[in-house]
Amino acid sequence: MKKFLIGDLMKDLKSERISYLIDKYGITESDAIYIVDTFSLSSEQEVIATVMTEFDVRVDEAEELYGEHGSLSAIKDADEVAEALGVGITEVEGDDIDNYFDMGGGTKGEVETTVGTMRWLYDNASKVYVVSLIMEGTPIMYNIPPNIMKDWKNSDSAGEYYNSFVRGNKTLEENAVGSFSPCGCGPNPCDPGQIDQFNARYSSLK
Repeated sequence: MKKFLIGDLMKDLKSERISYLIDKYGITESDAIYIVDTFSLSSEQEVIATVMTEFDVRVDEAEELYGEHGSLSAIKDADEVAEALGVGITEVEGDDIDNYFDMGGGTKGEVETTVGTMRWLYDNASKVYVVSLIMEGTPIMYNIPPNIMKDWKNSDSAGEYYNSFVRGNKTLEENAVGSFSPCGCGPNPCDPGQIDQFNARYSSLK
């Protein structure tokens, strides 16, 4: 008899929890049942339901975001980065968030340096920064790893940093990782199509 009472109590509690999620978040019964069956902690159930409604994603996408980022605050950071990059929130990874905030909360930038105008943008597909420099009217493009880009951006002089650590660095000049091919160094001039591609992507970022 006691076992039956406990079983009935558990069913009642589960039904109450399902009804609560439906009423509070406006999700479907099937999604509420899935959340309660999958996540035993009420705090986790709340996160999944919140993510579904706040970011307009399916329950499986909300579960994926929670698994990737681990907390509601981190998922909100991912949403900020996604908006800045112009991509879906499920396309944002932990490295993208770290790189975004390491660069002061930006996906692109422009600075006048002693060697020319420098513009940079973040390529989330390859986790590198694409840097475009116009030196004496000649365009140059590099794919720069995040650690170097952070040091470059935070240096006292972007022009001096370029001359000391980037210019003549064959590893950086030939780094073909990413959506943009390096060009402008040696016998590899940038063609108009490459510049147009960079400018279009730069304009699309916030």
